[in-house]
Amino acid sequence: MIPKAVNEGEMMLMLDSIAKLNNMSLTGISFAKEEEQTSAILGLGKKDNSYTPYFFSMDLTGTYAGFKNFLKDIEKSLLIIDLDLISFNF
Repeated sequence: MIPKAVNEGEMMLMLDSIAKLNNMSLTGISFAKEEEQTSAILGLGKKDNSYTPYFFSMDLTGTYAGFKNFLKDIEKSLLIIDLDLISFNF
């Protein structure tokens, strides 16, 4: 069953454990409420009460191979996550 609400603590623990499984380190995470983001996305409105968009950003440290595996594991999680932006620092 897909969760209807996001618990920030549980989400942070899930992302951290997936990162550790892939030899990566979650070095930072920040969450934003829907109201803070909706003005930036045209056409996003709550059409029903089933699910609410939830926005977050995170910083990871690790190898490219670990990152690819991290994304594969995120894809398998119960949360539906869309990536908007990925940037790399060397």
